[in-house]
Amino acid sequence: MFDADSFLNQTTAAANATVIPPVPEGEYIGIIKSLKARVNNDGSVVMDVTWDIDDVNLKETLKRKMITTRQSVWLDLDASGNLASGEADNVSLGRLRAAVGQNKEGSDWSPQMLIGKAAKVKVGHQVDKMSGEIRDQVKAVTALN
Repeated sequence: MFDADSFLNQTTAAANATVIPPVPEGEYIGIIKSLKARVNNDGSVVMDVTWDIDDVNLKETLKRKMITTRQSVWLDLDASGNLASGEADNVSLGRLRAAVGQNKEGSDWSPQMLIGKAAKVKVGHQVDKMSGEIRDQVKAVTALN
């Protein structure tokens, strides 16, 4: 059991890791773990989708207990701040919803309904401009077959 007071007084001689090994590029089955909406400095709105990849071999290879990767979905909003639904609006969100079977016309939907849903995620890499570190990210999502 974790004791916060004891933890704050513990000492260690071991150094901590400073880099998380990226998830190798490829396709995995992922489950949506969490969502977070944010507004960028330029006013664009993004929903960050955190995917949990439950792959025993990958966990052993990466020496991690839990493997997550993120997908950033840029959102198109109407003048009222609601999701826009025009012909070319929210295509990435539409693809995500379709991959988990939630993109049906006439059905009430909210982003929270995505949590816990599974799909096939295609993971790619991106180099962080500031640190030069390779980071994994979801490049595409498709339905499980």
